[in-house]
Amino acid sequence: MRFTARREKRLWGGAGACLALIYGSAFVARPIAEFLRDRDFLRITVAVLFSAALVVIGRWVIRSRPQAHGFISLAVIARFYHLLFFWTILPEERLHVLEYALLAGLIYSALVERQENSEEETIRIPRMQAMAAMLTTALCGWGDEGIQSLLPDRFYDVRDIAINAVAGILAVLACMAWLPASGKR
Repeated sequence: MRFTARREKRLWGGAGACLALIYGSAFVARPIAEFLRDRDFLRITVAVLFSAALVVIGRWVIRSRPQAHGFISLAVIARFYHLLFFWTILPEERLHVLEYALLAGLIYSALVERQENSEEETIRIPRMQAMAAMLTTALCGWGDEGIQSLLPDRFYDVRDIAINAVAGILAVLACMAWLPASGKR
């Protein structure tokens, strides 16, 4: 695949690295989670990771100087993330929310970048990148569960597939709401 710009190449590289990390962690996630749980550090570790993500998102929001409707859109999406967070029971399930939100955001951003830099005279359907990013993220989440079904200490869980897909959908909606609101398109 030829990239249309350096930024697109970096975004696809980030998405690939994120997916490799997700798939690769299937082999070591259980022992790490058990190690942290035995020492009462699992919940703290997950809380620190979510706090770090909120700091990064907060800095991004502040630097982009959005209009009011951008904040309103993000507040609504944040509420859905809040509900998704409390729908997940185990701390390790909550990490799926971060993993697949990041993956979806990178995929969506790469697709938008490709569309904006493309010189081809193609029909441009406004929401096509969003739909493609949502579907790709959901399929990646399904692949993650497929890998887990092959491992002796892991299992296939339809609920995790749903968590992965919803986290990705919310991330893409946040990107769609935020990018036009902050004038980045």
